[in-house]
Amino acid sequence: MKSSNSSGDRIAADVTALSSDGRGIVKLNELVFFAEHTVPGDRIAFQPNPASKPPSAEQVRVLKRSPHRCEHPCPLSDKCPASIWGIVDDATQLSEKTGLVRRVLRGVVEADKVQEMIPSPELWGYRNRLSLKIAHRARGGFEIGYSSGARSNEVIPIRDCLIAEESMRHALRQLSRKLKNERSLDPSFLPSRLQLHVTAEGPGAVAIYSHRIPELAARELCSYLEDIDFFGGVSVAVGNAAGLVGERGIIWRDEACSDMSASWFERSLDVHPCAFTQANPRAASLILNRLREVSHTYSFRTVWDLYGGYGALGFSLASSNSRVVVVESNPFSRGTFEQLSKIAPCTSSEFICGEAVATFKKLSREVKPEDVIVLDPPRSGAHPELIELLVRARARNIIYLSCNPARLARDLRPLVAAGWQTIEVQPVDFFPQTPEIEALAILHKPS
Repeated sequence: MKSSNSSGDRIAADVTALSSDGRGIVKLNELVFFAEHTVPGDRIAFQPNPASKPPSAEQVRVLKRSPHRCEHPCPLSDKCPASIWGIVDDATQLSEKTGLVRRVLRGVVEADKVQEMIPSPELWGYRNRLSLKIAHRARGGFEIGYSSGARSNEVIPIRDCLIAEESMRHALRQLSRKLKNERSLDPSFLPSRLQLHVTAEGPGAVAIYSHRIPELAARELCSYLEDIDFFGGVSVAVGNAAGLVGERGIIWRDEACSDMSASWFERSLDVHPCAFTQANPRAASLILNRLREVSHTYSFRTVWDLYGGYGALGFSLASSNSRVVVVESNPFSRGTFEQLSKIAPCTSSEFICGEAVATFKKLSREVKPEDVIVLDPPRSGAHPELIELLVRARARNIIYLSCNPARLARDLRPLVAAGWQTIEVQPVDFFPQTPEIEALAILHKPS
């Protein structure tokens, strides 16, 4: 890549930290540059490009390796975005992620309120769900892999994935071999996205198309995949660019298809493959345990669980005297909610299928001071209008689980300005080897 640096001089500098997208941070005078495939402690030579957004360090060469650098076990690590932090030792990953959360929340949350990151129980082989794309190769055949970026159509081909559970890895290896040698398949026949997931019977899959296809075509796809060990079955659906499937999006699903496997305090749950469930269930259980501790400190009258999925967070905060209301836009979550409502301690529960903002507008007048409001929004964060509703709501307790610390900082700022106090922010390493960070914020507003 051609640099816009007019002098053309290469510069030597130290990598001081990791950014939220997994690149190394290099500070040079008043500018910050981002260098791919570098780690804190590396001494690098690079061509600075201040005109790129953000400013990038290009043509990077490592002059001195950091003591925190390690060998990535995947041969595709230099291309694949799935485990970009796998070149950093585990202890440094945790400390860097904790530091990143503190930097992002600076000015909103006091540094001592941000706890040290809790490690994932498993560092590899932890994911129970993968979202993959299939692309036609110019030289023939097809390849399956990850998108190179959030808005990119480019596919980074993979044959295996070390962060996935073993049963999915086996099916992925089979599918990769089959597609690579495929010459007769019409590219338009393939889904825009393929979700692999874990069921009690073994790996399953959902083929997600960007448009509706005939049922016969859906059955034909399932027949094509019959020799892959998808013991949990294959479903076919229509979804958006992110792979989210609406209520009418299921084109075909055989009765033999199994639901995804999940658990809630060691109680097994079945989750529809088009519903949301955490991709690292063992790390997610750490969050549930913390919420159970919070429920012992407070006695919440009603738990309002917004962006609630099937209610795993909300039910964890409930006691035998609590009411739980889950607001979720994905109707496929209702079945698992009904399972939870039979085993969780609460007086009553309700599942409302609807968007968080529109639904909470109607519900907010019912909120009492002794209630708690739970948020688990997507990466884009909570809708600004919802934050305004929270500011005006009478509840004195908010629990916010964020998968994007930058959006968490944005959403907490107006709440803190309105008098909310951050009791703690607890980061948990849901996704080792990746830049992704999950953080649980506990807020209270004194009466």
